[in-house]
Amino acid sequence: MFLFLVGDTYEGLKDPHKIIKIIKENPKVGFLYLSPAVPKSSVNSHYYNLKVVNHEHVNKQDHCTISKQGVTRMRSDDETEFITLDRWQQEVNYFQKLTKIPVFSLFRKWKAFSVWRKNVRTKKIQNCKKSLNSNLFIVNASLRPALLNVREMCHRISEMGLCQIDKDHTYALNEFKEAQFNQLNDVAGRLQDFRELVKEVVRSACRTALLEAGFTPDDYYYDGVESPGFYGTASSYLMQSNYDMDIYGEAPDKMNYTDQANKRAECKRLMCFIRLADYLIVNTMHVLAVNSVSTLLNYLTEQLANTPTLAQIQGNEPEVEKVKEEEDKEEEDEVPKLPPLFITEFVLEPTQLLFAPDLDDFQEGLQEVIKRFQDAVLSVQNLVPDAYFDAFTRPIINNKFEEKNVGDGPSLSTMFEDDKHLQTIIYNIRDAINAAFNAANQYADTFEPFREFYRENEHKDLDGVKREEHEVSFFAEHLEKYHKQHKMGESIVEKRPIGMLLVDVVKMRSLLIPSPLRCLDVINNLLPVKARKEVDRLIAELQDGQFKLEIAPTTTIEFVKNLNFLDEIQVRIDPLEKEAMVVKEMYELIEQYDVPTPPEDFAVYQTLGPSITNVRNAIDKALTERDANIDKFCNHLDKDIAELAKDVKEVKREAQNPMILDANAEKEKVKGLLKKLLNQMDELQKSAFTYKSYQKNFKVEVTKFDALEEAHAELKLKEQLWNDLDEWDNLLQEWTESPFDQLNPEEMNTITTKYSKSVLQLEKGLPPNGVVPKLKEKVEVMRERVCLYFYILCLDLFSRNYGFTSFPNWKFQCCYINCILLYEAFPY
Repeated sequence: MFLFLVGDTYEGLKDPHKIIKIIKENPKVGFLYLSPAVPKSSVNSHYYNLKVVNHEHVNKQDHCTISKQGVTRMRSDDETEFITLDRWQQEVNYFQKLTKIPVFSLFRKWKAFSVWRKNVRTKKIQNCKKSLNSNLFIVNASLRPALLNVREMCHRISEMGLCQIDKDHTYALNEFKEAQFNQLNDVAGRLQDFRELVKEVVRSACRTALLEAGFTPDDYYYDGVESPGFYGTASSYLMQSNYDMDIYGEAPDKMNYTDQANKRAECKRLMCFIRLADYLIVNTMHVLAVNSVSTLLNYLTEQLANTPTLAQIQGNEPEVEKVKEEEDKEEEDEVPKLPPLFITEFVLEPTQLLFAPDLDDFQEGLQEVIKRFQDAVLSVQNLVPDAYFDAFTRPIINNKFEEKNVGDGPSLSTMFEDDKHLQTIIYNIRDAINAAFNAANQYADTFEPFREFYRENEHKDLDGVKREEHEVSFFAEHLEKYHKQHKMGESIVEKRPIGMLLVDVVKMRSLLIPSPLRCLDVINNLLPVKARKEVDRLIAELQDGQFKLEIAPTTTIEFVKNLNFLDEIQVRIDPLEKEAMVVKEMYELIEQYDVPTPPEDFAVYQTLGPSITNVRNAIDKALTERDANIDKFCNHLDKDIAELAKDVKEVKREAQNPMILDANAEKEKVKGLLKKLLNQMDELQKSAFTYKSYQKNFKVEVTKFDALEEAHAELKLKEQLWNDLDEWDNLLQEWTESPFDQLNPEEMNTITTKYSKSVLQLEKGLPPNGVVPKLKEKVEVMRERVCLYFYILCLDLFSRNYGFTSFPNWKFQCCYINCILLYEAFPY
């Protein structure tokens, strides 16, 4: 009874450690019954999942008893087991630790998930298999051969290149474009054949598939016959079918609704097959175009690898490196260097150096080639919209065409626009052309001196050069410059490879070489003429000098000329030698630059040096005889001076003619006589001045000609007397005839004063005569009239300002009346 009570107290306890603790700490308990806490179907069912129960609730099939001695387990289908309490406690601990390991703690969940996952995958795979078997074309026995054939043809056609380049040939741009266009024309034909063959294969496969589905293709009834709605459906090829059907029989009767739906579904599936073929073809065309453009880029890149360095382009590469390169070339015979792909030429203009064709032409040309690549593959039309497949894209159901809503199929042009890789390749092609022309421009920069001298030569005024006089430095400078320019032009390499480009400079060279030659011809024509002219001038001057030095003087003039020329030639001989050196430099330039010159010019030039020597010898001889010649000159000059004194006396005697100072003599005769005597006197004065200059020049005593000066002064006074007399009469007549109010009193006073002074001078310088008093009387009378004029002018001024009644006093009135009376009494 006690045990039962105890069992009821702990009934339901499940924790094995608490149960063991109760057994150990309460000896009075004795033992307890343990039964499984959960059914075996539970996920928590295990060997140690037990609970305390009373005897009535013990599971007869499987239960345990626990006491201090141990644990006894009793099963109906197995032997009874006994284990000590400590051992059982230890196993419980081990079990609990094991169950905490993830592998064991999650095992049941893993198992459930694995079973669920396996079932789901199996179901999905079965659904996919079913869907693929019903929809996948490659598993269809009728469509698989066609699909593989199309795939194989696409693979073969993709290996065909649109770009055809001969690596051993250098193209002109137009030639390259023409070669690519010819290649594209051939390829276009092959692409059309490819499309026709694909059309036949695809349609035959569609026919077979439709027959296998139990439907007769619509075009079987119209194959080879013109019929509305089936344009271009004739075919000479049919794929073998496994079905023995009377394809030449009549069309079936009206189909039921199920057959209509099945045929629509089958035709829709075949339409997808045709679209798949389009995708294969479009993808192939896209790959073909991209591969062709890539091939072009690869070849351009390969060409750029051969671009020389800047030092090589400019010709600044050291000689040592050149020798090494030549040695390396012998060792690298196995890798031949590619020739340039394109050829371009220089176009020389005075202001710039251009390429023909230039960068823009090449960019546009290659862009056109790439566009033609795309146009060639775009010429392959899609199959879906083709009327050749109308039997599948718009089938006849119950004698009625279905609506065709297949679209245009895949767009290859859109693929080209969206293909970033293709756009990058095209951009790299532009960069490659830019890089090639950058190197070519660096090469063009080396021709800047050529362009500069060409521009200068073209703008040079050669006619102006011919008209101008030039120094030797001009000829030396220009001969050197033009010969250097000609040598530079001759040294130009006609064709030079610069990486991708072969630069042709033949036309530029043909323009450069004649440019300095044209200028050089002008210099070559001027220099010999200039040199011969200078030689002739110098030789003539030297011979003339030698002649003048060697001639014996006999008169005063000849002595003067001889002695003066001796002084001049001594100063002149050094410049003559310098000028001869200039001529020598000219002929040295002629010999140095092979200027065409007549042989006789050289012969004349050879006489220039001896002529200078002869003149120097003549100068030395004349210097030794100079003193003796001066003595002879003085003797001749004394004779000339004595003869001059006789002539002065004769003129002075004639100047004493009484008619000259006679007041009643005729003026014209007197003036004629004075003019003749003055002319003679002038000649004598010139001779006297010349003799004085000779004496000063040769540093001998200068003779004084006092008699000549006195006679000349007297004659000048006599001439002045008669001239003043005529001039005064003319002035007096002019004043008398002029209106009174138009006379200039200041001018009249100045002139009158001037002639009064002249009268005083004549009275002092001339002997007493009747002409001077006559002139003096006329001048005095005029002086009085000028004073009277001043009085009248003053009174007139008062009368205008104040009026007659306004005069200050009677004295002004009387003065005014007297002036008027005097003016009336002496009108002149």
